[in-house]
Amino acid sequence: MNKEQIEAIKAELTKDITAQVMRDISSLPAFSEKYTNNPVCSPNTTLQYESTKASCLELPHMSDDDPEDIPEECELYIEGSNHVVAYANVYRLGPNIHNQVLNNDMVRVAVTKVIYANAKLPVPTDEVTTVGDAPNTFIQWPKRLLQLISNK
Repeated sequence: MNKEQIEAIKAELTKDITAQVMRDISSLPAFSEKYTNNPVCSPNTTLQYESTKASCLELPHMSDDDPEDIPEECELYIEGSNHVVAYANVYRLGPNIHNQVLNNDMVRVAVTKVIYANAKLPVPTDEVTTVGDAPNTFIQWPKRLLQLISNK
């Protein structure tokens, strides 16, 4: 084979591999529903400041005694993955959850839609250990492992 034939084969293989990867990504539930053309914020990134692209913003400050606590929709991630494991609402209803004080790096969420039911919770309780156990229950979630949908 000459150099031109090798380059043609490389180009064809690259095209085929790219097409296969895109098909594989599109078949994942989280990507096919939400992210085919949108960047995903890495859950390993600590969200402490505003991004210039507005894709990874810190939770906006709301007073704990704000009488009008409006939940905010968000996506939940687990450590070491950039795939959404669930959708939830973030609530600011005071500093305690299930008789425990929320740390500054945690928020109270209520899961509204489960994507990966077997995903382990970052802060499990005796009754709730996986995302599939969590709907209709307040749970603690690390701020750095969630993304507000309004910030996309």
